[in-house]
Amino acid sequence: MSEEDNTSELTAEVGPGGLKFGGKSKQMAELVAIVSAVGTILVAYMLWTHDASSKDRDKAYSDAIAKLAAAQERTVAATREMTCIISLPQDKREQEFASPFGLCKRVSGSLP
Repeated sequence: MSEEDNTSELTAEVGPGGLKFGGKSKQMAELVAIVSAVGTILVAYMLWTHDASSKDRDKAYSDAIAKLAAAQERTVAATREMTCIISLPQDKREQEFASPFGLCKRVSGSLP
């Protein structure tokens, strides 16, 4: 230990024959502080960019869900109309299918 500047020598070894570095404890403390600051800044930047990309992804996801819901509603209406037409006697089916305001279209809810 050096009596003049109140610092001690520090050596760190990682694994047998691995990474070795050393320096005075004040220098090591400054190095650790700098690495910690840089790491904190990098993590904060990654979280900030992740938040921005999440908003775009959430908007696209909600738009896709809305489109799927609309398509499902149209499919249900068409299925109800076809079920209604099939339930009619054979001689009335073609007339009901061609009618723009027929009973089956009203029952299915496909009219605007």
